Amino acid sequence: MDERKRDSMVAYLRRRMAEVGIELDDLAAAFAEDQIKQKA
Repeated sequence: MDERKRDSMVAYLRRRMAEVGIELDDLAAAFAEDQIKQKA
């Protein structure tokens, strides 16, 4: 994926996250929880 397309996708995701009230900390917590579950 080229950098311009990536930047566009990141901007889109940030807008959508803001629309539904998802924060970066929410994603980080979800990823951490998934990693813990996978190790178990």
